[in-house]
Parts: sequence; structure tokens; C-alpha cells
Amino acid sequence: MSVSARLHQALSAIRKPASPPVSLTPRVLHDISSGQHERYHWQVSGSRPTFALDLASPDPLETIEGWHRLRGNYQADDPRRTAPVLRTLHPIGATSRALQVQDGSASIDKIFHILRGTTGIELNIPVTTNGFDLDQLTLTPIGQAEAAARMATRVVGGLREEPEARATLLSRTVQAARKGGTGALRELLVADYEGFQHRQSGPLTIDYESWVKWHDTLGDDDRHAVEAAVAQLVDPPTISLLMPTYNTDERWLRKAIESVQAQWYPHWQLCIADDASPEPHVRRILDDYAAADERISVVLREHNGHISAASNSALELATGTYVGLIDHDDELRPHALYLMAQAILDAAAAGTPADLVYSDEDKIDHDGNRTDPHFK
Repeated sequence: MSVSARLHQALSAIRKPASPPVSLTPRVLHDISSGQHERYHWQVSGSRPTFALDLASPDPLETIEGWHRLRGNYQADDPRRTAPVLRTLHPIGATSRALQVQDGSASIDKIFHILRGTTGIELNIPVTTNGFDLDQLTLTPIGQAEAAARMATRVVGGLREEPEARATLLSRTVQAARKGGTGALRELLVADYEGFQHRQSGPLTIDYESWVKWHDTLGDDDRHAVEAAVAQLVDPPTISLLMPTYNTDERWLRKAIESVQAQWYPHWQLCIADDASPEPHVRRILDDYAAADERISVVLREHNGHISAASNSALELATGTYVGLIDHDDELRPHALYLMAQAILDAAAAGTPADLVYSDEDKIDHDGNRTDPHFK
């Protein structure tokens, strides 16, 4: 019996959930109009086409948690390449997931996990979508076993014509089981499932500027939510950031340091090692910031040793539980260290302490425009 057949057999043996599906009603948040397209009910009318999905349930969304199955119908001229993006909102940050619409089918079927405290569920429609229909959306709670079986079935079935990819998946699964047990297997399965759905959906036809508006535009409500969450943390880790400097332009050096000072997570240390910069403004700036903020430590190297030696000098100043690297012209988003700390604490709570935590990154130009994202 093939792996796919065994997964289907296991799935059919799982008891159906006692809870019935709950209807989701799309409510326009931004840049979507109705009744103006000749073929479809909905039409994109701006750069941020977004629905909020309202839950037809007596239970507040914030009290719902666990694995769920989202189903519905989505029709457009090219539904596979203009499939919506599911976005869940939570005080610790938003999570986006690609939805898959099969060729020749109008159905959406997505397995995902809802964290307790989630404040909203949204659908982002790609801006290149002209007209579309969206209806019969339901959300069904399912057990962890069913969620795992359904995700595994999608991944393995989707690789039916790719024997090398299936062999790689099997090897990675065995390694994860040996090193991290069930927790690592679960993380690997979710990562493979999300990656498969993203590939099947085709490239997201959305410019990065619009992505930033949807997913990384922060306001006072976000800051207050993070500050409240930080106040509840037990034994929050101190993160020591290592910054080597050398003849850094004053503008970029100030922006880099001030982006650390602007963090909503206060438990940090900035360790700066200047690599014998001949430009006098560098030392003056570093001395000023160190005098004004006790969390900033500075060492001035007598001889230029290049970035590795300077980073090691900065490391000698570190007193935190974790260390991170930041270039002298980098800028951090204000919630960056909070998300790192939360990931560290979540891993510890799950019994799998994190040795390494990493983030996405992009580039920022002289005018503050963000480009060239790298989603890791």
C-alpha cells in the first residue's frame, strides 16, 4: 500500500468532530466594491483589497483555539494565481498563509491553527484580481490527529510526480523525529504543508509596498498590545545585540542605534565595537549614546581588525541570555525583539529550548522605501 493510500486510510478512520461548521461572513475592510463587475459579485477597487471574516458563533473569537479547517468557494478569471491570502491577527503578531485553489475547481480547503487570543481573521485579495466571487465560507474545529493527517495527505499527494522531492521529505522527517521528537515533526509538517500550498498557489501577485501595508504597518494599538504582553512575561530574556562599526555615515549610524532604542521590548543590550574608525564623528556619536542609555556598551578598538574581530570585541561586552548581530546601517522594526523573545519563550515552554532564532529581512533605501524582501 502506498504512503498516500495509508494516509487516506488513517484519515477515514479518524472520528469526525462533534462541533459543526461555523459560517464566516466576509465584511469589506478596504478597497473592494460589489455589484459593479459584469461577471462577478465583487471587484477590487484599490491597493489594499481586504475582507474581515466575521464568525457566526456565540463564542468570541478570542476564546477559540486549536486546529481548524477553512472551506469555501472562490471564483476568478485565474483563481490559482489570484488566490486570497488568509491572515490571522494576534497581539504577538499577524500570520499570513497562502490559500490553494485547484485548477478547474472553485473550492478553498485550508488547515490552520488558531492561537487563543486571536482578534481577527482576514482575507487579502491580490491586487491583480479584477472581479471575483467568494461565498459559502465555513470554519470547522478539528483535532490534532485529523489536522496532521490532512496536511500530510496534501503534501505527499502533491509530490506524487516528484520522487526525488518525496525522498527528501522522508529523509527530513526521519531526521526531525530523531532530533526533536513529535514537536519537531509537527513543525516540519506544518512548514512542508504551507510551502506546498504556496507553490501550488503560484507566485503571489502583490507588490511589496502593498504587503507592508497589510502585514507590517504598526500603530498605537499594536504598541499598547505588545507592551501589555511584555508586562506579563515571566523571566523575559535579555537579548544582547552586537554592532561592529567603522566610518559609518552619521545618518545611518544614528538610525541604527535609535531603531534599537525604539524597541517595544525593553530587555536588550546594545554592544558596539568600533573598529578603529579614523572619522572622528563615529566616536563622538557612540560616546553620546552610551552616556545617555545604560543599555548601550561601547568598546573602541585600537587597531582595525575587520568585521569578525570587531564582532568578537562586541561579544565580550555581552551579558544577555541570547546574542544577535546587527550591522551599523541596519534598522529594526519596533516589535522585532519582542517577536524574538516570544519565540524563545514559546520554545522553552514547549520543552524544546531554541538555540537559534531568525527573522525575515528586507532592504531600505535613502528615502525609507522598503524593497527586496527575503522571507526565510
